[in-house]
Amino acid sequence: MMMKNMHISNDSETADVSAILPPEKKRKGRGKTTWLSTQKKRKENDNGKLKVIIPPYRTVAVDPGAKDFITELSVNVLHNTRHDVKNWKGVPDLAKNRIVAYMLDTFQLLDIQHNRDTILQTAKNLYRYRRSRHHDHFKKFATKEESLQNIPTDVNEVEWKFLVDYFSSDDFKKMSERNKNNKAKQEVNHICGRKKFQAVSYEVRDTTTGKEPNFQKLWEITHMKPNGQWVTNASAEVNDKVKDVVAEKIQEIEEVTDVDPIINVAFVQIMGEKSKYILGQ
Repeated sequence: MMMKNMHISNDSETADVSAILPPEKKRKGRGKTTWLSTQKKRKENDNGKLKVIIPPYRTVAVDPGAKDFITELSVNVLHNTRHDVKNWKGVPDLAKNRIVAYMLDTFQLLDIQHNRDTILQTAKNLYRYRRSRHHDHFKKFATKEESLQNIPTDVNEVEWKFLVDYFSSDDFKKMSERNKNNKAKQEVNHICGRKKFQAVSYEVRDTTTGKEPNFQKLWEITHMKPNGQWVTNASAEVNDKVKDVVAEKIQEIEEVTDVDPIINVAFVQIMGEKSKYILGQ
């Protein structure tokens, strides 16, 4: 098979997250503008909360309201998390709890574990994306000293010094090189940008029956350009292999009333799966 995956606290829980930044260094961003926009939208709703859907079987927010959900969560992650830790696991639970509480207060979501897990999983992805942008900024400079003198606008001096030391460490360099090599092996690209395939699948569902596309159809939606051309030859190759397996399985069955389960089994057979997800899904 020619591909891997297609896609994407040791701190005290009693730490004062609101005091992460020193008084002389404020985070920059569109927090105030976003807050005013959110307040306006909330006033337009009867219960003062924004609408969003998190399907019970999906760990992703979908339309309507998915864009507002991501925007609000992104700003909230920026304001409540710290970057003088190695990764998301190092972010204090107190900060994570504040993020969840804010999102439950802002959106029409039941306070159930699935919704909490989805908020935190999405927050983790946003945190990792911002960390990646910090690394991109770090790589612009030839020396460690030069990097230290060019602090990004969304971190303070203490956080940036930690990140520069971390990005300069042998452990991080090894991990970065390994990730770079793995990414180079990914021959299959998609057209969804940062949108999750789960969200795409939900949005193109049959609104009458609620049925979502089979795995092959979703592959076509996410890997074929509007002009009908596949993004890569590898994408077309996967599709052809699935069709071949489906044809073989149908021949083994006397009567087929619903081909979707056969297609899904064939897709998993071709792509493989890990403990929590199917590759390509």
